[in-house]
Amino acid sequence: MGTITLMTREIDLTYYTRKGELRSRFRTYYWIIEYAKKSTGPTPTVAEIANGRRLSRTTIRQHLAELVDMGYIKLHEGKISVVNSKWIPPSTLRP
Repeated sequence: MGTITLMTREIDLTYYTRKGELRSRFRTYYWIIEYAKKSTGPTPTVAEIANGRRLSRTTIRQHLAELVDMGYIKLHEGKISVVNSKWIPPSTLRP
């Protein structure tokens, strides 16, 4: 197929379903990013992701493991870090 660029990352179009919908693991990935933006930095817990995505914690853990394997996120002591991202303290942002 081809590639598209989202959030400055290239995503192979095979990550889409036959109907053209973004696969669930990537919807989880973008949910994490949006959560971090809205909460000025910290990433959510597995429970918060599961509640927000309306999926089981087991499914979310599977998504996170897949995203780690693909290099999109890192997990360290239960904390999620989005790869190639930089946290900007709220005090440095303009209103």
